[in-house]
Amino acid sequence: MKITSLLLAVILAGGALLLSCEKNTFNLTTRTEVQNTARLKIGYFSPTVPNPAAQLKVNGERVSPNLVYNTPFPGGGLNTLGLNHSDYLSFTPGNLNFSFSIQKVGTSEDSVKLLEFSQQLDAKRYTLFVTDSFPNTTSVLVQDDVDRPTDSGKVRIKFVHLIPDAGPLDFYRDNVKIAGNVEYKQVTEYMDVFAGNVSYYVKLAGTNTTINVAAGNKINPVAGRIYTFFARGWKSRTTGTLMPNVSAMIVQ
Repeated sequence: MKITSLLLAVILAGGALLLSCEKNTFNLTTRTEVQNTARLKIGYFSPTVPNPAAQLKVNGERVSPNLVYNTPFPGGGLNTLGLNHSDYLSFTPGNLNFSFSIQKVGTSEDSVKLLEFSQQLDAKRYTLFVTDSFPNTTSVLVQDDVDRPTDSGKVRIKFVHLIPDAGPLDFYRDNVKIAGNVEYKQVTEYMDVFAGNVSYYVKLAGTNTTINVAAGNKINPVAGRIYTFFARGWKSRTTGTLMPNVSAMIVQ
């Protein structure tokens, strides 16, 4: 199993940088594509109360710092915690064992297993989203696109529904519905939309009921880039960090 040098630098830094302020922009950088590897990033969006820090092990080896709700790793997102770039973990393709756990204090030894499963990864790019709360913690594996939009003024996005207590959702960009009747844990196809600092929000499917109370919060994806947008939190929450919200993971 291989881990990129950038990832090692992040882990050695203790993961403190992951808990940065929320942001809607990121730096454009040139990155070298890693060949013949499975590339994976984690979206840790398990809305658990309290908000315990979790570690990720792959094939028994710890590969992450402590992760809390609303944290992409490695890399970052818009309207999330974490950093502001598009990095991935790198692994030898094959069947990998994934384990999310709360560790014993001061060690990497598992105390409470939150989620464990095996998954085949090919030499492609993926995002693994973690959602719902213990003991119902679950995941959604999304294959990421590598082809940028051909229109220089647009971004390429798809949408994932990660709110456990909400039924089907309609996904809006400003006042335009761009995906309809999306079921929990469902992933839409990619679509190209114009870049710009606009509101993204969700409504209960087929209704005019907006459930992310922070719908006025705007997200500013950068033209020419690729993102996975998602709805997170709990429909039943109206205040605090676990209320419904829309964010985006930076793919490329």
